[in-house]
Amino acid sequence: MSRRYARGAWVLFLVVLSHWPLDVLAHRPDMPLAPRVATHLGLGLWSSIPATLAVEGGFWLIAVVLYARATHPQGRAGVCVFWSVVLLLTLAWYNNIAGPAPPNARAASIASLIFFAVIVAWAYWMNRLRPTEAT
Repeated sequence: MSRRYARGAWVLFLVVLSHWPLDVLAHRPDMPLAPRVATHLGLGLWSSIPATLAVEGGFWLIAVVLYARATHPQGRAGVCVFWSVVLLLTLAWYNNIAGPAPPNARAASIASLIFFAVIVAWAYWMNRLRPTEAT
């Protein structure tokens, strides 16, 4: 199997590069412009739950549509696993925004570690059931 997929590498590069400007959009003014620079930026999107739902939900919807269009399910399992991952991640995202804060930071970190380990394994399985045209 070849791992030289230039288009995928460029998409990953742009996703990583876009992270800081998107954080500036979301955070209150606590994002440093550069290391050891006193200027901090942030537009505070997270201060508004409706705005957060609209913007982050819009990005999530775009991501789901792009992934669904770029991959092709292998049978019914590819469809069911994909939509179950979408549903679980959507519910987890919404709970992070609208739900109460975790009562215990240590328990929250352990639960997050377990949750994301399961999600990574589930996503790996999903990707095996939904190959792209390039593979």
